[in-house]
Amino acid sequence: MAHRPAKGLWPGPGFALEQPAARVAFAFYWLLTGLHGLHLLGGLSAIAWLAGQAVLGRRPWRSPAFEAAALYWHLIDVVWVFLYPLLYLDGRAA
Repeated sequence: MAHRPAKGLWPGPGFALEQPAARVAFAFYWLLTGLHGLHLLGGLSAIAWLAGQAVLGRRPWRSPAFEAAALYWHLIDVVWVFLYPLLYLDGRAA
């Protein structure tokens, strides 16, 4: 299965579908997926940084910062619960 950019479904010049609604839908798809990816990267970076500080003894393992990072990570999970059906399951029930 080819990735969407290989099929010409990347918004911009050379977009494979002619319908304006398809252009908007794929732009929305890439925007939301990219934003979610950036938030994942931020969450992973924060968790890695906190774990590194704890391993080096600069921060206790029971620091409230770990709870804040866990809450942020689970917020990303909850957002994905809504994004997945919105982006990937649209039209599958018909």
